[in-house]
Amino acid sequence: MKDRRGPDDLSGRIVVAYDDEFLYLAAEIRDDIHSQPNADDQVWQGDSIQFACAGRPWENSKRYELTAALTTKGAAGSNGVPRCEKSFPI
Repeated sequence: MKDRRGPDDLSGRIVVAYDDEFLYLAAEIRDDIHSQPNADDQVWQGDSIQFACAGRPWENSKRYELTAALTTKGAAGSNGVPRCEKSFPI
């Protein structure tokens, strides 16, 4: 991003962990200008974070995608995820 002005403008960290049953994802994002005019399954079009994972392509595995955002109504996700959290067994 050519107009980025440093870590207060846009920065973040992502932590990934797993155990025998779940994949755990956590993110902390900093952005000096919040822009999220969308709601429900359209939050991916504004400030948001997206996680996607898929199994082995040669096995026709399912793909999982989760979008989380802060909206004027609070935390939201594109999969109807309240509070921006969802678990998928692996």
